[in-house]
Amino acid sequence: MDTDTASADRPQLLWFWLLWILASAVGGAVTGFLEAGRFQFLATLVLMGFFAGFVQWLVLQPYVSRAFWWFPATGIGMVLGNILQILLRPVGQLATLLHQQIGLWEVFWLNGLLWPIVFAATGLLQWLVLRFVCRFSVGTGWWILLSIGAGVLYGTAGATFCYAGCDAISATLNAQVSTALTYAMSWAVYALGSGWFLARLIQRNRRSQVV
Repeated sequence: MDTDTASADRPQLLWFWLLWILASAVGGAVTGFLEAGRFQFLATLVLMGFFAGFVQWLVLQPYVSRAFWWFPATGIGMVLGNILQILLRPVGQLATLLHQQIGLWEVFWLNGLLWPIVFAATGLLQWLVLRFVCRFSVGTGWWILLSIGAGVLYGTAGATFCYAGCDAISATLNAQVSTALTYAMSWAVYALGSGWFLARLIQRNRRSQVV
């Protein structure tokens, strides 16, 4: 791929990145709204990954062939990841220790330890889609590690936002709006890094196919 083609790709990839952040935040907001309503934690444990996977697929599909499989991979990956983090709940003892030794609040550490587990499982299934379904040959191995790091940011961003504003938002509006905004913030922070990396991944694999 020549320099002119690479330069022409940049506005498209910037648009992709912005849409990825917006779509992820919308998927998170829907999940949070349902969780605070009648669906409660069913929304988080089962539905969240499918909401996120669907809206992310809508962003991916103009750029990546066979991207549909991202949708079920994300949904199933988050279900498996949530089951795994429930089984690893004793990690909560480490969160208590970090809270006692370092400070901050316990939910901050708990989210920062448990959500990377969820996103590790999700990232693994997404990597399988990128590598073997979408046929990306360059740079995909980093996706799982990036997903784990994004999981840390997801968990701690949500905990921080809720610590700072959930009570006030719930009092001013209601708990559904508060929870929806918390999840939207978490997913937007997750998408900042994951969307940038995925945009670069798309660009690099386009180059490898042209060269």
